[in-house]
Amino acid sequence: MHSTLEFKARFEQCCKNRKSEKGEPGTGISLHTCGSISIRQHVERLAKILG
Repeated sequence: MHSTLEFKARFEQCCKNRKSEKGEPGTGISLHTCGSISIRQHVERLAKILG
């Protein structure tokens, strides 16, 4: 089994990772809140981006 200290260290690192800012500092926490999208939507978005 893992020791309590190892668990706590891993827990703290995971918390920091989840609270990280994807952009520059001050841009806010990066969260996935839009839900899933269909393959068709992916294709349409890529077509729009790539032309």
